[in-house]
Amino acid sequence: MPTFSNIKDLEKYVQGKVKDTIKSPQVLNVFRHAMVDSVYTEVYDYYERSYDAGSLSDARNMVFTKHKLNGNTFASDFENLTSDSMDGYFISELIENGSDVQHTSSNSENGWYNPDEKWAEPRPFAKATAEKLDKTTYNKHLKKALEQGINN
Repeated sequence: MPTFSNIKDLEKYVQGKVKDTIKSPQVLNVFRHAMVDSVYTEVYDYYERSYDAGSLSDARNMVFTKHKLNGNTFASDFENLTSDSMDGYFISELIENGSDVQHTSSNSENGWYNPDEKWAEPRPFAKATAEKLDKTTYNKHLKKALEQGINN
């Protein structure tokens, strides 16, 4: 463990450790597992999908897109970047918020083949992911990953 001559140097060291830890594969995997779980419970319960690779549940589509340090607060944006294979837009907002979301699409006026079907209702998997990370065993796994990263 390094030594520090003042609190400012210690603070800078700790912030660097937190930033590196948040970007670690262990933390990313906890987020991905929570989101995959949420996709299955919040989205796939409404319809039968035909594949997993490249779909909303494909963990490769789940990434940290931004990390921000503001004073002593560190925030990260974690997103599902699955795109519609026909139009190339990200479908997560459409699924999260339902058929009220408007976008340009060659498929239909508002992007849904049939916006009156039950599957076109909001399916808030991102919100469920945040809740899982905050209030379930995922929280314990996240704390463990953070502790391991900071202690290394």
